[in-house]
Amino acid sequence: MKTKILLTVALITFFMTGVTLQSSAQPQEKQYYEIDITGQLTHSEYGSPISAHTVYITCDTSYSGDMNYYKEVMTDEDGFYHDTLTTLLTHGTVLVYTYDYYGEKLEDTLHYRFLDANNNNTFISNFSIFVPYQAPLLQARFSFQQTASENKLMYSFIDETKNDNIISWDWDFGDGTISTAQNPVHTYPDVGTYKIKLTVKAYVNNHLEINSIKQYLYIGDRSYYHLGGHCFADHRFPIDEGSAYLYRIEITNQLTPIDTMYFDTLGYYYFYQIPEGNYYVKTQPSINSKYFSTYMPTYYGDNIYWENAKIIEHHTTDWEYDVHLVKGLGIESGGGEISGSVVQTQSFMNYRELSVENVGIILYDVAGSPLTCTYTDNNGLFNLENLPLNTYYIGAEITGVTQKKIRIELTEEKSNYNDIVIDLNTGDITLDVAENRFTNEMLGNPYPNPARSQVGFSFKPVSSGTATIDIINLSGQVVQTKSVVLTSGKLTPITLNTSQFESGIYFVRVVTPNGTGQQKFVVAR
Repeated sequence: MKTKILLTVALITFFMTGVTLQSSAQPQEKQYYEIDITGQLTHSEYGSPISAHTVYITCDTSYSGDMNYYKEVMTDEDGFYHDTLTTLLTHGTVLVYTYDYYGEKLEDTLHYRFLDANNNNTFISNFSIFVPYQAPLLQARFSFQQTASENKLMYSFIDETKNDNIISWDWDFGDGTISTAQNPVHTYPDVGTYKIKLTVKAYVNNHLEINSIKQYLYIGDRSYYHLGGHCFADHRFPIDEGSAYLYRIEITNQLTPIDTMYFDTLGYYYFYQIPEGNYYVKTQPSINSKYFSTYMPTYYGDNIYWENAKIIEHHTTDWEYDVHLVKGLGIESGGGEISGSVVQTQSFMNYRELSVENVGIILYDVAGSPLTCTYTDNNGLFNLENLPLNTYYIGAEITGVTQKKIRIELTEEKSNYNDIVIDLNTGDITLDVAENRFTNEMLGNPYPNPARSQVGFSFKPVSSGTATIDIINLSGQVVQTKSVVLTSGKLTPITLNTSQFESGIYFVRVVTPNGTGQQKFVVAR
């Protein structure tokens, strides 16, 4: 008897807690996906199909009203079972299991993933079990395997019938073609699911016997494998808490975020059901990790820049993609501070599904060596505080975007820079581009900042009159204008509607008879 167990329950639980990358695009209609599961039960000793046997299919990530998915299916006369699940999730797991005559559980964990335009995952999950059974005098048996890695449509079929007196083999490959060879090689016309049938004739105890067996073969449009590895800090110790990010390198050399996974308790990461292709993996400690700010976000290949990362050529399952985090030089405590925000300003790039959260902000010394780092929060805000007064460079490590750094001098006269904005799509950094310059009036700071549906300002004029308020985008275009009546000495609240604005950097300009003022704010979706 052979039990087919792919993963422990602990690994299944770990996988189900995986986090997908956030999308910056507008909410879209729900996308439903189908998972087709087919399999066969055969006798572990004789190889004959087992009919009328129960197979259980369960999944707590599938769409089934308010209930977790659970179904019992029976095998047919050829030992086959089938089920189709519908899910809202782009990836997850399904557990298929059955029991043998002695109550021993045999299970198979299926990892599904939906990418690109593909909205269907097909799995063949077979079980070989023991049940009390009167064996037939002749039982056909066979196996198959892909013949050439460069041709996924070519398969070798191997007769495994236990009889030395076979006089004929008749193969039906399920695509309208046949063969009478004992161990034929066949090339299929296209991807798809095929039911293969082998019929053998043999003399058993001087009597001519005939027997058949069927099996399913699924050939996908691409091959899927698993990958993972171990993340180390200081080349010795597994990371305690953190995340691993997977990016696919497209034919156009653009990078597409595929998945994000938390490390398990031993510092391992796993990405299941990943199609063939080229990938980058980035790892980083979480903000609760004892290695946070000391060790930099690091790619497979042990480099902090994605351009210098090692490409994973993914053509087979491999769990040896280990990453050793790069350690920063460290920094002493001081009275300086650098803060700002990361925003996405180009809506046409939203298909990359970038997120302003957890973007790595790295602080460098004047020689370009990393000192420390932090991550943005869920609004794209970051803060590096208690810095010694000195000269630094700062940049954001955004996978797929060439890093750009800006020089910052923290001095006694200016020890705080809190107006840094980094573009998520280009890496461009703006610093103190909006200043507050009024002749006789004062325009207060914007709130909230970043804004979503609206942004407000407080304004106290020194004289009565009418003020013109313009909102201006980075291209210099006025995208909104309004007029406000002012009363001398009275605090005037100004509220502006930003619900129709795309994410990005904007300026509010107030023109009064006594002067002009300008402030900068960010819209973040």
